[in-house]
Amino acid sequence: KEDNLRHLIPVIIATAEDRAWRVRLVLAKHFSNLSDSFGQDITDMSLIQTLCLLLKDREGDVRGEAAQSLKKCIKNVSVDKIHSLILPLLATLATDSCVDVKMSIAYLIGILGKRLGRETANQKLIPVLTTLIKDEATIVRVEVMTALKTLTDIIGEDAFEQTEIQTVLAALATDFQWRVRLALIDLATDFAQHFGRESFDKSFEQYFMIYLDDTVYSIRQRGVEQLKVLAKSFGKEWVAGRLIPALSQNYDTSVGYLCRFNTMRSFASLA
Repeated sequence: KEDNLRHLIPVIIATAEDRAWRVRLVLAKHFSNLSDSFGQDITDMSLIQTLCLLLKDREGDVRGEAAQSLKKCIKNVSVDKIHSLILPLLATLATDSCVDVKMSIAYLIGILGKRLGRETANQKLIPVLTTLIKDEATIVRVEVMTALKTLTDIIGEDAFEQTEIQTVLAALATDFQWRVRLALIDLATDFAQHFGRESFDKSFEQYFMIYLDDTVYSIRQRGVEQLKVLAKSFGKEWVAGRLIPALSQNYDTSVGYLCRFNTMRSFASLA
C-alpha cells in the first residue's frame, strides 16, 4: 500500500491534469477499475478528489466517462466524502451539456439514497431529480424514473405527497415520450404495493389513470395489466368503492373514444 501511494498515486493525479484531453479521458474511463484495485482506503483518502477534478473537466467526453466511473466506484467512497465532495457537485452535473453525465447522475441518486438515508435524500437528492426530469433527453428522464423507484422505500410515502414530488409526477404524466409515461405506470404500481391503497389514492391514482386515453397502445395495455395487479392487492372493497366509480366517471366525462373503449377493457379485466 505504501509503494502504491508513493509511486502510483502521484502519476494518477498528474494524469488528471494532463494537457491532452484524450489522456484524461483514458484515466476517467478506467478510474473505477483503479479504485477497485487500490481499495476503499486509498480511494477515499487520495483518489476521490482526482475523480471530482475529472467531473469538472472542460471536455464533455471526459466528464461523461468520469460520471460513469463515479457510479461504479461510489461503493469505495465514505459517507463523509460523499457529503463533502460529491453532493456539492450534483446540482451542476444535473445541468451538464453531456447527456452521459446526466444519465449517470440520475442512476447515482438511487444508490446514494440507499447509503445516505431519508433526510438527505429528501433534502439533497430529490431537488436534483426535479432538475433532471426537465431534461430534453428522453433517456435521462427514463433514468429518473428508475431512481424514483429505487428511492420509494427510502424517502417514504409522505414525501410523494409533497408539492415538489407531485410536480415531478405531473410532468412525467404528460411527458411527450411514451416510454416515460409507461415507466410512470410501473412506478405507481410499485408504490401501491409498498404503501397500500390509501397512499396510492392520495399520491398516484390521478397519474395512473393516464393510461385510459393515452394515444400509445403499449401504455393502454400496461395500464389494464397493472390494474389487475392493483385490484388483487387492494381487494374487492377498493374495487367496488373506489375503482369502479373512478372508471365510471372517466367514461361519462370522456371526450375521445379511446377512454371509453379502454374503460370497457378495464371493466372486463376485473371480471
